[in-house]
Parts: sequence; structure tokens; C-alpha cells
Amino acid sequence: MDRSAQSLRVLTVTLLSAMVPLLAAALCLGAYLNFASVRANYLDLVSDRVETVSRRIAADAQMALSVGLPLGGQTVLERLLEREKETDPGISRIEVVGSTGRILFSTDAARTGTRFERAPDGPLQRDAPIASPFGTVEGTVVTDAAPDVVAAAMDRLFRQILQVTLIAFALGVVTIGVLILVSVRAMGRRVMALSRTARGRMVPTEMVATIDEVDSAHDALTTRLGAGHAAG
Repeated sequence: MDRSAQSLRVLTVTLLSAMVPLLAAALCLGAYLNFASVRANYLDLVSDRVETVSRRIAADAQMALSVGLPLGGQTVLERLLEREKETDPGISRIEVVGSTGRILFSTDAARTGTRFERAPDGPLQRDAPIASPFGTVEGTVVTDAAPDVVAAAMDRLFRQILQVTLIAFALGVVTIGVLILVSVRAMGRRVMALSRTARGRMVPTEMVATIDEVDSAHDALTTRLGAGHAAG
């Protein structure tokens, strides 16, 4: 009995050792896919938002061009840029760049008049062209999302997904442990349960019927053999 109990404990530990890593791998994969999906959707929203701002400012500049006001003389754009930036804390900078590549207006006053250098392509910077009534491009409105705001949002998302994953892992381990323990104990009770055969031998309960059938067949064979010898 002690050896059987020890075998059941070994079986329980073995099953747990096999199932827990599988649970961890599945949860890690699910967490990564969830984070990647939400991150992509969030960056798409950021991209759409800053692009909308650029297009809105470009539309106002184009309207002024249509009435003959040159892009460099549209000083009202300075107030417009500041108002748009103050409205959305997720925007770090908005600039109007002339056709020569010089920054005409910027929410960062120190950059006004300097040469514009485009950042690597990404969702944090979007632009919109400013076209004249004759179809020529007179400049570009460039809007940058705030990297610190985006990074903070990603950090919050990561912590939330990590927290949910750890909770799910803990609950999963407990659930798997209970199921394995109950199953192994039930199996152990069935394996270690003993009953008497028709001849009075103690054997596992599940084997009683089989052993009785074998004994009956053996008795019948012995009877036939005995009858044969008697006839001879």
C-alpha cells in the first residue's frame, strides 16, 4: 500500500510538471499576442489622430492660399498650431514647413526658421501637404505625437496584461492541481481497492470478475480432463 501511495504521488508530481509549463507557455503566448494586437491598434489610433490634426491645419492654410495670402504670411497659423497642441496633450509638436524645407511656423519657437529634418517613418509623425489653387505644393504640416505619452500608455498596457496573466496563471495552476489530485486519487482508490474472489483470494476489485471467469474455465477444463481419464 505504501508503495502504491508513493507511486500515486510520483504520478501527481509528474503530471503537474508536464501541465504547468504548458499552461505557462500558452498564457505567455496569449499575453504577447494580446499586447501586440492592442499596441498595433493604439498606434493606429495615434497615427490617425495626428494625421487628422495635420490635415485640418493644412485645409485652413489652403483656404488662405486660395484668397491670395502666401503661406509665409499666414501668421494666424501660429495661434492655430498652439491651440491644436493645447487641445491634445498627446501631441508634442506641430510645424508648418515651406516648400524650401524651412520651418515657417512651429509650436517650438526655437525651431522656427531652421531646416526641417524628417524623423524615421513611424506612427508618431504624420504630415499633410498644403496645396495651392494651381495644384502646386507650397508646404507641409507635420504633427508629432508625444513619445512619452505613447510610452506611458504602453507601460500601463504591459502592466495590466502582466497582472491579468499572472492571476490567470495562479488560478490555472490551482485548477490543474485540484483536477489532477482528484483524478489521481480516484484512480488510486480504484486500483488499490481489494475484493475476494469466489475462491477467497484478495485481488484488485476490477479483476475479480476476470479471475472468477478464469477459475471457472479452469475448473471446467479440469472436470472434463478428469472425466476423460475415468472413461479410459
